[in-house]
Amino acid sequence: MKIQHIEGSLTREERETHINCYYGDDGNLIWEAESSIQPHITKLKKAGWEQTGSLLSSTNGAEQAATFKSTHKQPISFRDLTKPKKEMSEEERRRRSEAFKAQLARKSK
Repeated sequence: MKIQHIEGSLTREERETHINCYYGDDGNLIWEAESSIQPHITKLKKAGWEQTGSLLSSTNGAEQAATFKSTHKQPISFRDLTKPKKEMSEEERRRRSEAFKAQLARKSK
C-alpha cells in the first residue's frame, strides 16, 4: 500500500469522492475509488474493497484520504437505498411549473 503525508489536513471544500470503472487486460471489470470523505472511506473498507493507498496528515497522523480497488460485479452506493423516493403531487408540480415560467418571463425582460 502506498502511503503519502501532507502538512495539516484537507479543508471541507477539498473533500470529494471519485469512482472509476474500466475493463482490465483479462476482460474483467475493475472499480477504483479515491475518497477524502471519511464515511465513504469507512463504507469502502466495510464493503471489502482493497485499500491501495492512503494520505496521512503529518501533524496528527490522521487518515485524510484513501484509494481503493475492487473487482466486485456490483458498484457501491453511498445513499440510503431503503429510503422511499420522493413523489410530487400534481398540485405541487403545477405550482412549481408556474413559478419556473414566471421566473423565465422576468429574466427575458
